[in-house]
Amino acid sequence: MLKTSRPIVILPGNLVDDVKNMPEDKVSLHAEVKIDHSMAVTKVGGGTYGSELLPTVRIDLTRHTNGAIPAILDELRFAMDTELSDVGNDKWSTKMLHMSVTKMSALMLSRIFIGRPISRRPEWLRSAIGYTIDLMRARHALNRYPYWLRLIIGRWVPEVKQMQSHLECGKRILMPIVENLVKERASARNSNSWEGEKKPLQHYMSDEEALEFDDAQGTFCSWLLKYAIIPEGASHEDIATSLALNQLARKFKPPHACHDVTLNETIVVSWVSIHSVSYTVTRAMYDLATRPEYFAPLRQEIEDILKEDGFTTDEQGRRIMDRTSYVKLRKLDSFLRESMRLCPNKLVNMARIVQSPVTLSTGHTLPAGTRIGVPVYHVMTSSSTRQTYDESAGMAPADEFDGFRFHELRRRDGNENRFHYIATTSDYLAWGLGTHSCPGRFFSSTAIKVLFVEMLRFWDFRLVGDVDRKGGPAVGHRLNDFTLTTDVSVPLEIKRLEGAT
Repeated sequence: MLKTSRPIVILPGNLVDDVKNMPEDKVSLHAEVKIDHSMAVTKVGGGTYGSELLPTVRIDLTRHTNGAIPAILDELRFAMDTELSDVGNDKWSTKMLHMSVTKMSALMLSRIFIGRPISRRPEWLRSAIGYTIDLMRARHALNRYPYWLRLIIGRWVPEVKQMQSHLECGKRILMPIVENLVKERASARNSNSWEGEKKPLQHYMSDEEALEFDDAQGTFCSWLLKYAIIPEGASHEDIATSLALNQLARKFKPPHACHDVTLNETIVVSWVSIHSVSYTVTRAMYDLATRPEYFAPLRQEIEDILKEDGFTTDEQGRRIMDRTSYVKLRKLDSFLRESMRLCPNKLVNMARIVQSPVTLSTGHTLPAGTRIGVPVYHVMTSSSTRQTYDESAGMAPADEFDGFRFHELRRRDGNENRFHYIATTSDYLAWGLGTHSCPGRFFSSTAIKVLFVEMLRFWDFRLVGDVDRKGGPAVGHRLNDFTLTTDVSVPLEIKRLEGAT
């Protein structure tokens, strides 16, 4: 039994497809986020269902991901040189690696979402790292109260005030960039060069459709503004002036042309992604440290791809992997997928609130107002609900770690394009499933791979005191409501790999 902040009906794993196929007007994720994250108080979650953020992430960010890899890698190496400057190759250093990985993630992702030099400003990085931590604290604090009471007292809750201080700091830093972008857009519209609001495109694209990334300040904000709706009749001055835009937001429907929306969405998506990437990489590093037998084959795969595809070098002579090579790291892809499978960020996912009575395939009817969810961890680790883990073929049981499980599955005939890291299926729910699966998983997985590859190539790490490299028991987890996190307070020993290039 788990204590939860609100009652919930846990559906069995065989009803995953029922939930997946139900429309938003029947079972609503938006309604769940509205209550669970106290949207009216925290201002988190509303933009997810607006007209800007989803197409920006699904289309623009995804199409520019491969083009952004050089910038991601360049900033990551700057971050590593800065954050791990005290680690040598002559002795092991004990570090709380999660905080180091978080700081490195903040630098490399802020360069993509915000751009230099703002992305390196200390006050930006402090708020970028602190925001998500304080958001979770605010969420848990608010969930102690009935929803109606949160609307009254929410703004005075200390955890909410701390979270909002980060948001206000980010807005102050970003405001000049957004103002300039809005002015440029208004000028283009008034000069008849405006292309009009963009329409959603197909989420997946061929390699030929992947675009180069403009490594400049405000690129992500400019993508958001492409989808913002400017009311007909709004003047240049109206659009370019922050005060006027806030007034327009109250006067016109839908109110998506104001600075506040663009600022909130840019800040929230960039800051939340920092912790998503850092937790995933830290968890994978723990899995490696406890199972050191995977170091050699993973590093060998990287070396093989570097030799096969070729490379360039940076100013320090370090090899730069071609941006098209990361998708060929199938063992690494499998290891990351397995790491996430055994420690998803939630025990129960696909949470929804029933909007009108629905009948399940079992014949049971759920009344309106029912909160439902799917037991993600159980679905992904129970052999009784899985068909993809063939224990008779030598694989570890479904509830045990097998780093190359998905690599072996992909080697079978007909599976070449299945079981890759970001694939979502009815029995792999770490990224969600269906319409509401994680829209930014292509970008996030790429950032995770770039960071993980660099840690493998240039650093060695082990459990504290594991001189013989025998590994040890898996690092434990922490559970808060249904949120599952690795115990990142466990330190690791780290040193530079001598002679690594």
